Amino acid sequence: MLERKMSKNKEKDIYAIRFEEGKHYKLYGNDYHLLLPRTMTERLESELVEMKAGCKTPNHKHEDEEQVYIILKGKARLDIDGKSKEVSEGMLAYIPRNTYHRITAYEDLAYVYIACWPEGKVPPIKTEEELREYERKLVTGDLG
Repeated sequence: MLERKMSKNKEKDIYAIRFEEGKHYKLYGNDYHLLLPRTMTERLESELVEMKAGCKTPNHKHEDEEQVYIILKGKARLDIDGKSKEVSEGMLAYIPRNTYHRITAYEDLAYVYIACWPEGKVPPIKTEEELREYERKLVTGDLG
């Protein structure tokens, strides 16, 4: 696990990663690549998400997390709190904290999301088992 710390020497702290180098995992049948782990930052995390046409994420919300989606490829419908907007390559979308949202791919879709938490509210990273349980609860609507 990566430690959350910042060095005083900024030259040694340059972090750059190719998308394909990010830790890969699957969630809701979609491919995720962890690009910037929250353990390396004060309040941010970033991932590349790749979805096949017709796939979607469950409708869900994050109480203390804002998100930005940067659409790299494809077209999708983004639903936020009952409103819908078509998004496509070259667009950015903002998801406020505590709002239900979901994305449905019309075409093969690739987007980078950036998550930001308030200071002191960054949640711990989920284990593989916790991630599978979270996915099950999202899919079944059993988030309590």
